[in-house]
Amino acid sequence: MLRRSTSCLHAASTMLPKATSSPSPKKHNFLPFKDKLDLIRKCEEGIAHSVVAAEMGVPRSTVSTIWKNRDKYCETSASPPNWQRQNARGTFILGDPEEEREK
Repeated sequence: MLRRSTSCLHAASTMLPKATSSPSPKKHNFLPFKDKLDLIRKCEEGIAHSVVAAEMGVPRSTVSTIWKNRDKYCETSASPPNWQRQNARGTFILGDPEEEREK
């Protein structure tokens, strides 16, 4: 007759649970628009994405994503500013001051 040891079962039941997440959430870093344009310019000059990422202090995947969307950024920089556009959080819209005075 085979006899099983209960010492393994006892050791497993007294172990503490592992931590599943870090104590604080990862901080989201914001890269200003002019830095994105500078990043695109460096990539156009032929500098490797990994080198640009190290210089700018961002992950290489961020450089690749900005490079992939470069047409959108260049188009936005070429167009005049639209003051009636909402900001990223949607907290305010700047209207035309002349229209406000006429009301």
